[in-house]
Amino acid sequence: MKTTSHIHSSMILRSCALIWALLALMSFASPALAAASVGLERLEGVSDGQVISGSVRIYAVVNGEPSRVSFTILYPNGSRQLIVRKSWPWSLAVSNDGGIGAWNSASQPQGDYALRVRVYRGDRIVDSESIRFSVDQNASASPIIVPIAALNFATKISLTNVLPAQHTVGGDTTLQFALNNPLAKGQDVLVLAWSDKQKTMVKSFAYTISSTPYQVDGLHLDALPLGHNQVQLLLRTNNKIVSQVRHWIEVKPSVVIASAIKLSTNAPTTHQIGQQHSLDFSLNGELGQNQDVLVMAWSDARQAMVSEFSQTITAAPFTISSAMLDKLPVGRNNVQLLLRQADQTIQKVEHWIEVTEPVVLASKVAFAAGAATQYTVGSQQNIPFTLDGELGEGDDVLVLAWSDSEARMVNSFAHKVTGSPLVVAGSKMDGLPVGRCNVQLMLRHNNAVTSRSDMWLDIVPAAGSGDQSGTEPEPTTPDSGGTTEPTEPTVPDNGGTTEPTEPTTPDNGGTTEPTDPTVPDNGGTTEPTEPTVPDNGGTTEPTEPTVPDNGGTTEPTEPTVPDNGGTTEPTEPVIQVALSFDPDNPTTYTCGSDDRLLLFTEGTVPSDSALIISAASNGSVVTSFTHTIDPDSEQVSSDKLDLLPDGQNVVTAQLVSNHEILASASQVLQVIHPVEEPTPEEPTSPTIDDDGTRTTVSNLQVQAGKTYSNLIIKGGVSVVWKTINDVTFINCDFRDASVLLQVQAKDDGSSASSNWTFKNCTFKGATRSDWGHSQGTFLKGVKNFTFEDCVWEHNGWIGTTRFNQNHNVYLDSRRDADHPTWAINENVKFIRCKFIEAAAQGVKMRGFIGLQFIDCTFRGNLIDLANDTRSPGSGLIVRNCVFRDTGGTDSINLTYGWSIHLKSPASNPLESATISNCNWIGPGVSSGPGWSGTIGVLLQESGVKSVLIENPDFSQWTGEKTIRNEIGDRLRVVEGSLISPLYD
Repeated sequence: MKTTSHIHSSMILRSCALIWALLALMSFASPALAAASVGLERLEGVSDGQVISGSVRIYAVVNGEPSRVSFTILYPNGSRQLIVRKSWPWSLAVSNDGGIGAWNSASQPQGDYALRVRVYRGDRIVDSESIRFSVDQNASASPIIVPIAALNFATKISLTNVLPAQHTVGGDTTLQFALNNPLAKGQDVLVLAWSDKQKTMVKSFAYTISSTPYQVDGLHLDALPLGHNQVQLLLRTNNKIVSQVRHWIEVKPSVVIASAIKLSTNAPTTHQIGQQHSLDFSLNGELGQNQDVLVMAWSDARQAMVSEFSQTITAAPFTISSAMLDKLPVGRNNVQLLLRQADQTIQKVEHWIEVTEPVVLASKVAFAAGAATQYTVGSQQNIPFTLDGELGEGDDVLVLAWSDSEARMVNSFAHKVTGSPLVVAGSKMDGLPVGRCNVQLMLRHNNAVTSRSDMWLDIVPAAGSGDQSGTEPEPTTPDSGGTTEPTEPTVPDNGGTTEPTEPTTPDNGGTTEPTDPTVPDNGGTTEPTEPTVPDNGGTTEPTEPTVPDNGGTTEPTEPTVPDNGGTTEPTEPVIQVALSFDPDNPTTYTCGSDDRLLLFTEGTVPSDSALIISAASNGSVVTSFTHTIDPDSEQVSSDKLDLLPDGQNVVTAQLVSNHEILASASQVLQVIHPVEEPTPEEPTSPTIDDDGTRTTVSNLQVQAGKTYSNLIIKGGVSVVWKTINDVTFINCDFRDASVLLQVQAKDDGSSASSNWTFKNCTFKGATRSDWGHSQGTFLKGVKNFTFEDCVWEHNGWIGTTRFNQNHNVYLDSRRDADHPTWAINENVKFIRCKFIEAAAQGVKMRGFIGLQFIDCTFRGNLIDLANDTRSPGSGLIVRNCVFRDTGGTDSINLTYGWSIHLKSPASNPLESATISNCNWIGPGVSSGPGWSGTIGVLLQESGVKSVLIENPDFSQWTGEKTIRNEIGDRLRVVEGSLISPLYD
């Protein structure tokens, strides 16, 4: 039976919960950083829930070299004390001799205490632990411990700052450590190792160190198995562990030391400054200790070595980049590669390369002045056009045509021009139908349109060929008000998806055939004199460069003309489909809103179809807007509409299959970019809610530096493209909006809001009547947002139906060619929060630096990171969370049957994630033709760099898989319950 004092203690503990929440705020720490040997191993002297009396030594066992360790004590009366230790001992009290002292509880008030220990590296918290205990002088639960005597022997072990990440068998790698005092009698360091590959301790590796030098040498590291190994150093006193550190090291097999260099077979013999060339080479082994490759060059033009080109390569990749080749002077250069051992040359390879002036890349295309506006079939008359520069790598001119008489794009005409002559060839013009045609030129770089020009041509039949031009309507003058213009004559920048798969023969009539390369006039007469010795010690002076033997033998052969004279033209499509915009679409769009444009397709849509979406503003194509979507989605999203300029835009959709436009439709949309205005004052006369405890406000206009308490906020809170900082919401209920809370910076990261705190708030029932975006909370580009004891429930549903793009919480980001900087979320925390039955996902994560979920519950939904081209990630921490009956099925039959999903491409990686001490309960929810099966943790794609799963509890999980690992050895698991039977 509880005593009166214990009942009173429990009440105090509960009353201190809110105060303790203030102590729970933690700065995020990247797991990769924390893993670098700094962390909290354990707390000694007192445990969670313990009743103590008398004097107790309370101290932290810490790995590595922290910058400081702090102890925060919460007393029974609600006051607190902060104790900071910047050097060992990491203890609550320090003895007179500088060792671990005793904390005398007899001098403290009786009752319930809370203790939080934080470990810092620099200014960041890398680890922490919290416990609660009671002081009762009448209890005998703990013995009285007096201060210990002076410590003049080792009590702490730490790793040095320079730690090897890998060891090659046969190498001389050393793992060094330090002790705060010398080893005394009865003390030693036990050295152990765990093999990640073998999933066992390496018995043959274990040994003890009882004297200097304090290191694990290469000979011992050779005993480790190949792969990822954790070396454990345990400082012991009389066989009892008093301190320990751990370090991961990758063991690789012994290597063959390089003795020869070989140039790649496609080593360039010419280089134009600014082009993306590289000079690659390989070695017949690996660079050993004291080995390197010295790269130098001799310039024929300067008659000297090129000092600014010299470089030393000590590791892969073995390549001389285009940036380095750009440093070579114009003219002939002799590149020299010297494989060296201790500055002595082992082998030398030379390669001549001709460097030419950079070109001005074209940025504008236009038909030549005075170009004919009429073409007679069979006349073979070329139509010239001009560029304001030259075509570079990845550049071309896409030539398309629209037939006014047939009201279609002429697919057989489409072709690319990649060099001189800059003409639309007459042989191509013969393929246009008789009548009025619009010929279109699109200058592209890597398939993205950078400039365009078009002109109208009258195509007339050859004389005596049955000319029926008299029956044709008189062609009207272009640009005559638009009345006779076709409704869709232009083709958008579609990333190359509508180009023919095999462009027809470039019509260059042989004029661009390379002439015979002349033999360089270097038959000994221009051979460089003895090159000067570079400032490299004199030992690596290059020998006389040799003259390449290219006296006409490397002349390119006559290029053959592909025989595709019309034989590869696509046949007329037989599939009949229709495409239209929803008549209920908005005609005005305000940037930053969640409106979108809906499309309808009718008929049979081929499986390989794509919807190409483009827009024109004031007659010019909006190149940043052009994109391709899946026909099944049938919508143009708000994040794409945000890219349109102010004013009237004509949005065009084209349904394309096998390079054929099957159907098209257009809609006029008036776009408004909101202007930041001063924030209006909030309502001055809110109404009183029915229960009398909270007031109701509508469409709250948030102000910086204010605290909002006990409110029912109807219409939600929206802060878009504004900077509003230092806002607090306490005990607020967000209702009656499609997005209950929206805080959004601009795509370039500007206008970001920071330092918002939410405590005991609810976000429930966000919805809309149409198929549009609806979220409980949408954050984009925010900084330092903290949610404590908040609840999100049933957000994003369309009536009783789920929608796969609507979530309880959506963290978004943005970076693309038009927005090279990130609008990214930094340091967002969810502490003791609940995420219940969202339409799709409990939390959708796209783009963050430092994201924490501590003591949270997910019911009926997953936590999902699916990065794409707009979403990096770093520092994800999921700790002490519960996932119950997770999953969900959305309206278009995509089924999620997992609890945690981490997926990221190599271009935008998820750098680090830690999932620790989490529980999975019940089955995952999975049905329909989408994802089948239920998975606790699903890891996918090469961009997921480092994932640590610590002590997972699957004892109550009835799903099919606990962990599905598709990232290989980038996952490290500290096993908990029921891993092995279900681990994939």
